[in-house]
Amino acid sequence: MNRYPQKFKIATMITTLVLLAFLFRGTATPPLVAQDGIGQRIGQSIDRGLDRLQGEVQEGWKTLKQTVDRLGVEGRVYSRLRWDKEIATSTIDVDATDAGVVTLKGQVRSSASKQKAVRLAGDTLGVTRVVDQLSVNETE
Repeated sequence: MNRYPQKFKIATMITTLVLLAFLFRGTATPPLVAQDGIGQRIGQSIDRGLDRLQGEVQEGWKTLKQTVDRLGVEGRVYSRLRWDKEIATSTIDVDATDAGVVTLKGQVRSSASKQKAVRLAGDTLGVTRVVDQLSVNETE
């Protein structure tokens, strides 16, 4: 008794012949004649969308990296100022640009404290220049 019906055997043979024909032809897939029209336009549209998305992702990554770098410089300067006992109690705001320019604003107790804050900020990794907007409050 046959385990497979006759129709299944014929379908299997036809499928095998079609696959063999494509393999001997050098390709495993049939040619897509219709792709010259709508398929090609869809592919081009997808390519344009992916190119645009890639540009947006690269720009977003660049902006994020600059922000993290700037915050890193601000954080390093702020930490150095907070760890110094002479100026830790002073009110100093730190602002940094993408180019590593740090601006110090606020009040310090003495001229020596002011000089030390500017020196510590200038010696911090990533700082290219310090803008001193600190004022001395001798009564503090």
